[in-house]
Amino acid sequence: MKNEVYLPGFMQGSSQYKAEIAMANQYGKAAIMAARQGPSDSPDPKVRWDAAMKKLSTSKSSQKKTCPKDAFLGLCDVGLVKGVHQGNYTESINNKEYAIRAVELLENKGAQFSSRSALWRAVMNGDEKSENGQMGVVLALWDNDLIVRRVARMSRKSDLPAAGDAPLAKP
Repeated sequence: MKNEVYLPGFMQGSSQYKAEIAMANQYGKAAIMAARQGPSDSPDPKVRWDAAMKKLSTSKSSQKKTCPKDAFLGLCDVGLVKGVHQGNYTESINNKEYAIRAVELLENKGAQFSSRSALWRAVMNGDEKSENGQMGVVLALWDNDLIVRRVARMSRKSDLPAAGDAPLAKP
């Protein structure tokens, strides 16, 4: 099973690369493992995420961190993660919205976003808020071809907002 995380746009060995890869390795790798059913046979992506985080980290705070988990589960909610059936996996509105907007931006202008910070700035569109692992999850899934691309979704009705649309309403 391939669990490596690829981060384009950084010179390997640089301090920025090391900082980006450290965060991506934890939450991005958890997303990759959960998408591929990693350490759990459960079809539930929540269970798969939790199992992946327990395998990757002994830190209880890292295991319980909701922002990256809710970004992953938000993408699962709308059927954007390959191998995970669309469903109701999170009640998070913001983290789900951030992840969906990031996918939309990557589909439209992918080459512009070679780092988590660049993608986050575009998702936030001027709002000052800290990124908490959400973009590491999105980029890891994107770079490892675990996101259902627009071409594959074109024939089905999509409830995804376009970048710049109003925030998603809570169901």
